[in-house]
Amino acid sequence: MFLLKRSISVLALGVIAASAHAGLGDILISDGGDVTVDVGQYTGSPGFDNLLGVWAPVNVFVGHNNDWTGPHSPVDLGVIAAGTEIELYLTNPNNDTFFTGPAGRNPDSMIHADVNALTAGIYTVDFEDSNDFNYGDGRLIVTGVHAQATPEPTTLAILGVGGVAMLRRRFKKS
Repeated sequence: MFLLKRSISVLALGVIAASAHAGLGDILISDGGDVTVDVGQYTGSPGFDNLLGVWAPVNVFVGHNNDWTGPHSPVDLGVIAAGTEIELYLTNPNNDTFFTGPAGRNPDSMIHADVNALTAGIYTVDFEDSNDFNYGDGRLIVTGVHAQATPEPTTLAILGVGGVAMLRRRFKKS
């Protein structure tokens, strides 16, 4: 029994370490003020002409992945209540739509967005439009937000099993 408990603990720690890559699967949360979204320049070379936009709390098209050349006018979402998630998307020509946040939101159950801070309150979101996972297929720049990590359901389940095992061990000693 001790070996099983130890294995669960080691497995849980391994999953936590594997999911610690900065930005992958993170979500964006409003700081409570004005939020803007714009297409940003990226270093990738997508094979598709992708659509980029905001899914929630409002659904609005922002632009194409290749719209970053020249000056832009960011899309102003207005004042968004503090704590509200700003969910972004990329849609490729095959009508596959991929979202920021955990893998479970996407049709292939993979993470398709990498969130990174430029400065306080300004983040880039680099999207993946297929399955090469270079995260160079479109970029949005979002202001008035902060990033928050979201553990995958598998991680939460493993942590839950580990927690139950620890509680069980504690009660057995009493």
